Amino acid sequence: MSQQQPRRWPWPAGAATAAGSLPGVDPDEAIRTVFGELPLLPFLPELPDRGPGGAMIGRTGALLAELPVEIAPSGWRLTSHPGRDMRRARDFLAWDLDALERHAADHDGALKLQLVGPWTLAASLELPSGNPVVADSGATRDLAQSLADGLRSHLAEVQRRLPSASLVVQLDEPSLPAVLAGRIKTPSRTRTES
Repeated sequence: MSQQQPRRWPWPAGAATAAGSLPGVDPDEAIRTVFGELPLLPFLPELPDRGPGGAMIGRTGALLAELPVEIAPSGWRLTSHPGRDMRRARDFLAWDLDALERHAADHDGALKLQLVGPWTLAASLELPSGNPVVADSGATRDLAQSLADGLRSHLAEVQRRLPSASLVVQLDEPSLPAVLAGRIKTPSRTRTES
């Protein structure tokens, strides 16, 4: 019987990290704070105080490949073409990556990139009809594929900017219990989608 080697993680034992969102609007300050306070497992912070494009749904929506999003009165919605809201979310991400490169280009340890996972994203985004994406299995599948394609491009971009970093992806699924229980509300709030 062969002895199995212990799993090696890209961060040292006892490393701490954080969820991903920080207060404030300055990406340079946020990156300096993260790398100063959490040097063993830093992360690319989200800055929701900048507005919807800076929070977790907008950040992840900015990465979608060929599925543009926009702000609707009830939240983020899939749309037929990229508009101002998606450009703003992509600009925020680009500014964050520029700050990351300025302050951590020589980082040779682990770097955590957190995004919303496909189920939470499908529960948080609406179809053009106003129903949640999760209500349509085909749209949910397309969204998951778009997210996977966008994540691959994002990883390649971060690795290009920080070639010595060991990238760690964290997919957050805070809406997964509601999705599994069929408790995602429709726009009318009179029924739920499962």
